[in-house]
Amino acid sequence: MNILFNEQKIHRVFDGIVECLLNEGLISSYDITKLQKHLKKKFKNNIYIINPSEEEFKNRNYEYTAYTFNISYKGSDKDTFVKEINKCLDLFGYYISTNKNNLYMIEPRRPIKINDIMKKDGIKELYHITPNSNLKKIQKIGLAPKGNETTFYHPDDRIYLVSVTELKIKSIVKMLAKNKKIKFDEFTVFKINYNDKYDYYLDDIATFKRENMIACFVLKNIPPNELEIIDIN
Repeated sequence: MNILFNEQKIHRVFDGIVECLLNEGLISSYDITKLQKHLKKKFKNNIYIINPSEEEFKNRNYEYTAYTFNISYKGSDKDTFVKEINKCLDLFGYYISTNKNNLYMIEPRRPIKINDIMKKDGIKELYHITPNSNLKKIQKIGLAPKGNETTFYHPDDRIYLVSVTELKIKSIVKMLAKNKKIKFDEFTVFKINYNDKYDYYLDDIATFKRENMIACFVLKNIPPNELEIIDIN
């Protein structure tokens, strides 16, 4: 499954933003609305916040742009403002990505936790696809974070999951089989129930909301008793 997701990465350019996101630490960026309330309280009338479109800024969106916004600075002491806002942004897991004519673009520095959004959307089941060669080990110790050894890089501290219909899973497996040049029946699909004990982080590159395909990753091992093999034949 990681291979498919990274193919999408090749076809979507984010000016290095995604690379930064994937290589940051394990602490998630805070809720964007909480950050903005904090900034308004601190800087008052010296700033004007420019959000994404109304459709994007519902805080239930699974796209990276929904967590990016601009700040227009209207004060006179620019140097002090930059110093003070950087302190706030560091605390909340954001940073200034660009600065042009007193317009500052603010973006997440770390992975975005989406537990609350997933619960609001009623996501109850997720899937993980793996070659059959991993099956015995997974049945013994569960799913453990592991990078892949293909041309397409993925960090080695994550377990990638996807929320789709079982019908859609079958088409994903077909794509993976074609990519790896192995047979369709050489893959196993695990179904995993949503569990709030895990922190789920957005994988926006592999998420296609219009296709009802939500991709994410977790950092903790998932034990065998939480995994159910499903029949996709």
